Amino acid sequence: MIPNYIVGDERKLQNILLNVISNAFRFTNKGSIKISAHCLQRKNDIVYLRFSILDTGIGIPREKQLEIYQPFYKIEPSNKGGDRGRGVGLSLVKKYVEEMNGELALNSKIGEGSEFIIIVPFKTSLDQTSSHFDN
Repeated sequence: MIPNYIVGDERKLQNILLNVISNAFRFTNKGSIKISAHCLQRKNDIVYLRFSILDTGIGIPREKQLEIYQPFYKIEPSNKGGDRGRGVGLSLVKKYVEEMNGELALNSKIGEGSEFIIIVPFKTSLDQTSSHFDN
């Protein structure tokens, strides 16, 4: 179970998820996108959250899967039919995940889709039960 309150870099987490989810929408013309989050592990006051973004999009060739994290890199001919971004999103994702001491993984097959898995540690709040409105 994900704790009610966690402590971490909200802006980096938002950027990570926004970039990966935007790509899922951009490269999935039909099918589905599934977004999930759960608590992977808890150690003392640290919780490891696992985020998964799974799509049924075009997929990424195995030989290109490490290159997609380079700034301005685009897989050709992925941009058939118009501009599909500037190629900086996944390089930021990788950078932010590393800065947050997290892990980033990719499972993908051409024509079947992709799953990005992000695991990030967060500190837990000392008080998980009360809120500012409790009397």
